[in-house]
Amino acid sequence: KEEAAAAKAEPREGLDPAEIQGVLRANRAALEGCVERAIADPATAAYAGKKVSLIILVAPNGKAEAALEDPDLDASAFGACVRRAAARMNFPQFKGEPVGAMIPMVIGK
Repeated sequence: KEEAAAAKAEPREGLDPAEIQGVLRANRAALEGCVERAIADPATAAYAGKKVSLIILVAPNGKAEAALEDPDLDASAFGACVRRAAARMNFPQFKGEPVGAMIPMVIGK
């Protein structure tokens, strides 16, 4: 019985896209807070209504890193806010290589 319990506790290979979606849904408020601040910030207000891509890379330990595909936006306070929000997300641990996801976002929508 102990061996069976240990096998169940062992992280599985890869990360399921549904798990990624679930963590993103659970953290939607933090990302929306970043968007609201971006619209209010004169430096990024011009991006209102524009589509941007959020790139997330989840390590096997369940920790995520994020970047925005647009380098100017990524270097802005909005980019820093999104990276902080992603760093606080807790994904399930897994075995294997880091898993990436590209999430389309519309600023202000």
